Amino acid sequence: MPLTDLSYDPFQLQMSAKLLRHHAHRWLYRHTSFNRSKHTSSSLDHKKEEEEEEEIRKMGITLAYKPEGKASLTPSSYLKVKEICGKSRSKSAYHKQHQYNNFSSEGLSGRIFVKKNANYCAFETSRPEYRKMSCINSNNLYKLQLQEAVLLLDEVTGDLGPAEITTLLSKLSQVLPEHSCYLQNERLFVKLLEQSVDTLDDFTVTQLIDILRSFLTLPLNGFPNVLSAYNGAFCKRANELDLHQLLLAADMWLYIDQCPPRILQQLYGVVTENFNQIGCAELVQLLYIFGESRTFPNTLKEPIGSLIIQHSDQFNGQEIGAVCLGLFKSQAHLSDACILTLVDRATLLVNDMKGITISSIMKILRFSHLVHIPFFDAMPPRLFELKGKMAVQSMMHVLLGFSALSFEKKDVFQTINQQIPRVSKFCRCKDAAKMIWASATLGYFPNELPELYSFLTDVLRERKEEFQMFPEMLLIALHSLAFVGSFPRDLLELVFSPDLMKIWSRSDKYKFYPDLLTLYGTINLESPDTMTPRLSDAMRVQMTEYIQDLSRSDILKKHEVTIAEEFLTKLLHGDMFVRKHMILPHMRSIDLEVHLDENNEPVPVDSLPSYPNCQQSPLAACDDFFARLNYKQNIAKATLERTTHPTIRQMEPIRERESSFSEPLPPSKPLIKKLAIQVSNRNSYCYQTRRLLGMPAMKRRQLALMDYKVVELYHWEWFPLLNSSPKRKLAYLHSKIFS
Repeated sequence: MPLTDLSYDPFQLQMSAKLLRHHAHRWLYRHTSFNRSKHTSSSLDHKKEEEEEEEIRKMGITLAYKPEGKASLTPSSYLKVKEICGKSRSKSAYHKQHQYNNFSSEGLSGRIFVKKNANYCAFETSRPEYRKMSCINSNNLYKLQLQEAVLLLDEVTGDLGPAEITTLLSKLSQVLPEHSCYLQNERLFVKLLEQSVDTLDDFTVTQLIDILRSFLTLPLNGFPNVLSAYNGAFCKRANELDLHQLLLAADMWLYIDQCPPRILQQLYGVVTENFNQIGCAELVQLLYIFGESRTFPNTLKEPIGSLIIQHSDQFNGQEIGAVCLGLFKSQAHLSDACILTLVDRATLLVNDMKGITISSIMKILRFSHLVHIPFFDAMPPRLFELKGKMAVQSMMHVLLGFSALSFEKKDVFQTINQQIPRVSKFCRCKDAAKMIWASATLGYFPNELPELYSFLTDVLRERKEEFQMFPEMLLIALHSLAFVGSFPRDLLELVFSPDLMKIWSRSDKYKFYPDLLTLYGTINLESPDTMTPRLSDAMRVQMTEYIQDLSRSDILKKHEVTIAEEFLTKLLHGDMFVRKHMILPHMRSIDLEVHLDENNEPVPVDSLPSYPNCQQSPLAACDDFFARLNYKQNIAKATLERTTHPTIRQMEPIRERESSFSEPLPPSKPLIKKLAIQVSNRNSYCYQTRRLLGMPAMKRRQLALMDYKVVELYHWEWFPLLNSSPKRKLAYLHSKIFS
């Protein structure tokens, strides 16, 4: 390969002799085969080599071959570099958790450190105080060329002191990402790391922190023992670190591997001892670390809550988002007053917030199960302004927050509905399933949110392979679509396919069976023509056992229902006229069944159990239970058979027929009116409205299909009567039953 003439560069000439030792002997000898065969290359190959040379020069990888001139890496050497650099490396546990949120990758370098998510950490740039408590400024230090790194490694000897080791590691951490693969395979770099481990006890605390900062960008995936040694050193000397150093060390360890528990324990102790010295910035950074480490000590809950209230007026919008996210990730149960004070401040700043900040606030409100109407009212205009700027995960958490709080906010759902076509291609199956669930739970039908249901259902179809890892997401999505009467045949066939049925059958029956059972019964009742789900005998037995367990649980012992049953029995003069049971077993809730004739007189209710008898054999119980689930389908089938195959009777003589008319006709069977009396509670409705949520609305729809008339004892009427006189209870029930 001919040498490439480059312009005069004093620095290149000065270090060319050392580079000759480090590069020429290592690389050129390995690739002499290319030089031997280069004369046989075609003109097309030669052109390709020139293109590769140009790409090498763009990467900044050059090789000084001799003082008189400089040579570029040969194309085959470049391919070797690409091969080394392109090897896949394992990510830390933290990075695996955030693979959907962090779009930066290890790429060529294979470094441990992945840049912090700029959205989550935006608060660290809002105040200068964060510079000494976080590693946010460690992201943009790449300025060292490969040649300079080689010269630095040449300084590695056997008698380096702590200061020299710290300086070398700090400088090497600035090497450009595309060149760091060279360090990982360099003997002198390994030697430097070994010397640093041997000298651990001699480092000062400041030097340890500087070395830890260099580890953020050095390629240490292949050196777990080094990280383990430094982990032990930090644990051993944690009591020597002050508050800011502990916050910084914890922040850096979280992005290298996992923060040592000893560091966190020491941090908790320092916070307790210096409680009055914690300012606004220290508090936010502390809560951020709590969130990323998924820990929150019980002893600090009250002090941290009071600090949040104390500093709430100083928080900016980004800091409020960080505090809310930290509390949510650490699952910290702080007082309602603390959370509401925080959201009060957020309401004042909502017009300057990003989508991710709004979603973080919704997360903590959902976790704390708190409704903040002023914030909800201030949100829609800001979401409208953020059109085209919100990430799909932020949209999902906003919708999920409203549905978890049962809070109807149609303008928010419609605003996000308009953005779904733009972001649907970025949706995971989890995002699609949760947004469908949120919308259907609040009772929004496809005609109200057409883009949301249409595009997200298509996302489920496109991402079928993800259901092998997250099968419950498909079940949640289809269960939610059933709320609004939508039954996509292809997805239903998938959820009842043999592959997924194996997953359902291997799981704990209380994990998937409730939704699977509800979906199965709903299909048979509402859409029997869509498909006929097939369940194995083992699955049928397990589902029946689940219903048996449910029927023996406290579901039948609710106080308000027991009182209603007692007074209905008195009103109708007999317990044979009232039956407390699960009319629709697959809906997993109880009702009081009453039958009236055409004169509004009570009729004894059939005493046959609606759920399997515990004394029956498993298969017999299965047959009884699934026969009830297929009730509507069996009626349709029987009607069709009577129409298709009419019964042929033998004709009677005229005289006998005439004599039969002379006798009185037997009385016809009285027309029975079936009542399903429901004792509702506030969890059946949207917050402070009379709008039914998805599951109760679907149950009423199915009761109507089963020819039941629903009579509801509204919770705002019945609950106040529980402590009233028997006469008032009877009068109320009489008006409900016979009006």
